[in-house]
Amino acid sequence: MTEQTIDRDEYLKRMFRAMIERLMESERDVFLGYSKYGRKPDKEDGNARNGYYNRDLLTGLGNLVDLEVPRDRSGKFDTALLREYEQSTTPMDKLILKLYSKGMSTRDIQDTIAEIYGKKISPQAVTEITHEVEEERSAWEKRSLKKRYTAVFVDCLFVKMRRDTVSSDAIYIVAAIDTEGKWSYWFERSCE
Repeated sequence: MTEQTIDRDEYLKRMFRAMIERLMESERDVFLGYSKYGRKPDKEDGNARNGYYNRDLLTGLGNLVDLEVPRDRSGKFDTALLREYEQSTTPMDKLILKLYSKGMSTRDIQDTIAEIYGKKISPQAVTEITHEVEEERSAWEKRSLKKRYTAVFVDCLFVKMRRDTVSSDAIYIVAAIDTEGKWSYWFERSCE
């Protein structure tokens, strides 16, 4: 009996790829109304399977090269698993946001992703991901506060922030207990 060495990460990556491709195939079956070897329903539009197109997807398990995405002849099928032009999964977006919040430049983030996952992403993709978090942060800052709090706790942490250059800024962390005993939290960057 020979002993085989199995690369666990590569095995998980292959399993994840097979699962995504099978789920997209099932989505197309439901969309068209028949399975791969099933009887084609009588439809006026004449839509049918039309093979696959390949695309890369950057995941927490690594880069899935040439992922087979099913398509139909009329071009109406769109998988719910992958957004159009999506280059990475949510965990990858979170990594990019963490690197951005640590003060890394767009180019540094690009290089880090390429080094770890072997996939080069565009500066525009990094900018789009970081822009999304800026919109959420802006909405969070504009939320309404209560008029009265029973207790307020304030602390400060200095972190490196990236604007035009990287500099240390104070981040104020505020925790408060309202008159009903519920906690609220705020994080505010120092103003210059």
